[in-house]
Amino acid sequence: MHKIFNFISFERSILKLTIGITTYQETVFLEELLFTINQELKINNHLNDMVEIFLYNDCTQNQETLDIIKKYSNMYNLIIAKKNHGMPSFGRNKILEKAIGEYILFIDGDDNFISPINNIIAELNNTIDKDVLVSEVKKIQGDGILTYSPFIYTHLLFNCSDDFFDQNYHKLIVHQTGIWSIYRTQFLKENNFIYDTEHRYEDNLFMTQLALNNNTRFGRLNTSYYGWRNNLNSYSHTNQDQIIKSRLFLYEQTLREVEKNINSNFSPYLLFSIWNQTYTNLIKSYPNLNQKQRKYYFNQLNLITKKNNKLVNQLMNRTDDLTDKYFKLRKYKLFNQYFILNNLSKLYKIKINKVKYKHNLLKVFTILPINRKKIFFTSQYGKYNDNSKYLYLEMKNNPKYKNFKFIFAVNDRNLIKHKDFIDFHNKVLYFYHHYTSSHIYFNTWYDPNIKKRKQQTWTQLWHGIPYKKVYTDINTYEQTTPLFKTINKQKSISNWDNVWSVNAYNTNIFKNLFPNVYIIEKEYPKVQWLIDNQNNLNLIEKLKDKYQLDQFKKYILYAPTYRPYQYFINISEVKKIVPDGYELLVHKHPMLRTNKIKDIGELKDIDDIQEIILITDGVITDCSSIKYDYRQMNKKTIEYFPDKVNYDHIHGIY
Repeated sequence: MHKIFNFISFERSILKLTIGITTYQETVFLEELLFTINQELKINNHLNDMVEIFLYNDCTQNQETLDIIKKYSNMYNLIIAKKNHGMPSFGRNKILEKAIGEYILFIDGDDNFISPINNIIAELNNTIDKDVLVSEVKKIQGDGILTYSPFIYTHLLFNCSDDFFDQNYHKLIVHQTGIWSIYRTQFLKENNFIYDTEHRYEDNLFMTQLALNNNTRFGRLNTSYYGWRNNLNSYSHTNQDQIIKSRLFLYEQTLREVEKNINSNFSPYLLFSIWNQTYTNLIKSYPNLNQKQRKYYFNQLNLITKKNNKLVNQLMNRTDDLTDKYFKLRKYKLFNQYFILNNLSKLYKIKINKVKYKHNLLKVFTILPINRKKIFFTSQYGKYNDNSKYLYLEMKNNPKYKNFKFIFAVNDRNLIKHKDFIDFHNKVLYFYHHYTSSHIYFNTWYDPNIKKRKQQTWTQLWHGIPYKKVYTDINTYEQTTPLFKTINKQKSISNWDNVWSVNAYNTNIFKNLFPNVYIIEKEYPKVQWLIDNQNNLNLIEKLKDKYQLDQFKKYILYAPTYRPYQYFINISEVKKIVPDGYELLVHKHPMLRTNKIKDIGELKDIDDIQEIILITDGVITDCSSIKYDYRQMNKKTIEYFPDKVNYDHIHGIY
């Protein structure tokens, strides 16, 4: 049974946080969010006494969504709307009305937590006299990678000392999207702060009203807990014309709120931030608007500003209050834009073309002759590892390539001292050698602006066995990958001559993904190195010394792969499946967001996992391709995949 408005299990004195989730017909992303929370509640049992969770179902009729809601029904209090309202305001207001936690946060059904809730609670326990706690939002890319806040200037709130932040918050506030802040529940209720149920972008207006209230005590939450996802199926992408109208209305409404509270101790940057999002939607986020539409809406934005020119000038004068040099430098940059609105489209295009310009400038090297005996390698954005490394070593030791020149672009300063290595970040050297080499070997996505010369051969070495889905096969690919990124990937693939596969299984997948690329079916160089060295006792001894491992012990590695969501490792459960006589080591995928593991041999800062595979005697893993490497050496492999069903639904397994 759902816990509909059941508060009996919670004590007011200890209940710290209310989490309010609003959803309509999110499916995969809702499961990802609920699964993430559920994992943590199971591991950190004390949270059940400190957190209450509400889920507001905005009258969805989607059966998959209803099944997911039912699946996690024991975790939250369910509120069901009598009719669909088309926006989350109603749900948030209803949750606020019922909340009894000391603090409250809201999260949309297609976003997720990127830090443990336990970390939030720990900070709240040390928080005194704050009504609103803001944190730095991170963007969740389609593949689960976290990037910095996509909202302009939000970093200004976090790149300063706590004292400066406390004293200047109202001056610096640009963090105006009100769902990734945490609020003192009683403060919102006492001051009747609720979300606007009439208009879109209600969260911006909500935060504006809080900022205009001189009694609001702002603070900073150091835990970046909110992961925002650009869901291409959401309202923000499905009705571009209506979105722009809503943005323009928000801008005008914000001006009215500012005018009513002109004596408040708020920042002019708040207004600029609202204006900037409108501009961004017009110029950047919605390139499919035709020129006639864009020109019309752009003129509307300009017209609103001109109509309120007196108010805008008042706000500009307030920037004199910003005495810190760091922000004074931005005064002209920010507010001069009000007077050059009609040129902003051109300015944005210049910004976009900066990278292309650099590439075009360095294409001067394409007029140089290609050295038929020069081979260029790169791996994982400057690392010296994986198939690129082991193919380089293999070719270097092959008499067939005795008279060839090898160039490997790396980050390692020690390696750069040697003749075959160049600085990965030195783009002049990088492009010179790239454009004058006959063969290019790599294992990651290449910049689509770098074009292949006719006399060159490009080979994508890949880096593993695709047990988990990749590229366009990923379940959420179309929901999270903008068209321009897909086009860039296609441009990149169009340069490939070959892609490396190890067997028929791989080949079938690659044929579907890369139909116009020739497939080389041969053992991976990095695996061949393992096979060739599995009885090299001198090398194994040296590597064990390098990683400070006992020469006489048997080790088994726990190697969980990447998840697009936060994953909580229950190390006590992992220990139960460690065979007798083996000592456990842990190495997590570098992209895996998980809890800290204490009192265990966790291996960190490993540039080359092949060395660890060689010196360990087995592996515990899930759908990581690392198990293929161990199997080729006839070493022990144990599957431990407690979230397999969820992983398959959210990301996908072949």
